[in-house]
Amino acid sequence: MYQIERHIKEEHALRVLTYHGAGKKQMTTKDFDNYDVVITTYASLAMEFIPRRQDKPDPVPRKNGLYSFEWRRVVLDEGHQIRNSKTKIAVAVCGLLARSKWVLTGTPIVNNLKDLYSYVKFLNVSGGLEQLDCFNSQLIRPLNAGDEHASLLLQAIMSSICLRRKKEMDFINLGLPELTNYVHRVQFLDHEREKYEAFQYVTSSIWPQKALY
Repeated sequence: MYQIERHIKEEHALRVLTYHGAGKKQMTTKDFDNYDVVITTYASLAMEFIPRRQDKPDPVPRKNGLYSFEWRRVVLDEGHQIRNSKTKIAVAVCGLLARSKWVLTGTPIVNNLKDLYSYVKFLNVSGGLEQLDCFNSQLIRPLNAGDEHASLLLQAIMSSICLRRKKEMDFINLGLPELTNYVHRVQFLDHEREKYEAFQYVTSSIWPQKALY
């Protein structure tokens, strides 16, 4: 809500609905038409997609609620929340009908490449990669085996679906101070020096170009 107010001029103010919490009312398609932006939570989506005491979701579209029609755009903030495609949250967001879908995250891959599969599925990437078995066989397993073709496939996927925000972009001003390095040299005791030099010798023997200094 704050970001919308900050970036939208008052004369172009958007009609915003906060749709979550115990006080939210049941909305129909016509009710949603009265708003430009609807803000909800992952937990609300999960509870609405598969209500309590149900094992499976009802068909989509439905008569009311978030799954009652096709959205113009769905934007996931902190998108790494769906990195596990088997969670109720990930299943719920993939069930949303939308003409376009965006994911915002600073950590697209947290644990391993399987995290990427959940984004591929949510974004409706086709060609077989939306199926986990195919994603594993065509990308994850070959990459783990050092297959160059799989590496090229990964680069093609990321360049197609990913827009990176870099610090050097002119329109980005994070207000960060200049990087400053401080070197504080510690005087070892004799037994500490002995252990340090032994460890340095071992590491330089195993990784000659990565010796500690």
